[in-house]
Amino acid sequence: MLAPRESSVVLRAYRLPVGLAYASLHDSLKAQGFVIYAGQGALSDSVFRISTMGNLTSVDIDRLVQCFSEAIPKVGSAATL
Repeated sequence: MLAPRESSVVLRAYRLPVGLAYASLHDSLKAQGFVIYAGQGALSDSVFRISTMGNLTSVDIDRLVQCFSEAIPKVGSAATL
C-alpha cells in the first residue's frame, strides 16, 4: 500500500470531440497501454471516462497526454473522410 500522498484515485468524464467514436479512441489508447471507459447510459456515445489509480508519475501523465494527442487527430481525420 502507498501512502495517500503518493497515490491517486480519481474518475473523470470528458466529452468526445465531435466526429470521434469512442471505440476508435479506446482501441488507439489501449494499444499504447491505457484503458478508457465509455460513458454510461445515454452518455455512452458522447463521453469517455478515465480513472487514475495508484502511483502515477509525471512521466505517466505526459505519456498519456502524448497518446491522446496522437490518437485524436488520427482518428478524427479518418472519421471525416
